[in-house]
Amino acid sequence: MELAPADLVARARTLDEAFQRDLDNAATLKLIQKRERFTHNTWAHNVQAFVKGERNTNYLYIHPADADARGLADGDLARVSASGKSIEVPVRRDADMMPGAISVPHGWGHQAAGGLSVARRTTGVNVNRIMPDGPGSMEPGSGMSHMNGVLAEVERVGVAAQHEVELAVGK
Repeated sequence: MELAPADLVARARTLDEAFQRDLDNAATLKLIQKRERFTHNTWAHNVQAFVKGERNTNYLYIHPADADARGLADGDLARVSASGKSIEVPVRRDADMMPGAISVPHGWGHQAAGGLSVARRTTGVNVNRIMPDGPGSMEPGSGMSHMNGVLAEVERVGVAAQHEVELAVGK
């Protein structure tokens, strides 16, 4: 049994650098993964009962203090930027989110999917479009894609489309 493979030992040597980078960016928002009850997996987006009403899109979940600091209200449209790329998504203030952490649930963005007649009518966006990519984007400890704790910026773009605003506030 090999307890210390060479590639793992090499990655372990980069952990101090990664930790220092996190300390240097302590005040920056961190984008984390989140699953939602009715859209736990992508297939659920092609079932009408799972994507009806306010569940027809994904949202930016953000702690109220972080939202206030950025002038964001429920129903606003926010630009979430990471890795030099951005997406726009409606806002949901969520006191259960840890301050400094934001989430945009994954598994959305099927508008161009030819065979998904229900999912293509949803308005959600694919958060993977702003995740780090390329050779330097691996999480050093596990060697997996870096998809949690991704440094991100959020800014208000405006108010989401009227039907999205009504859905977000429960009208």
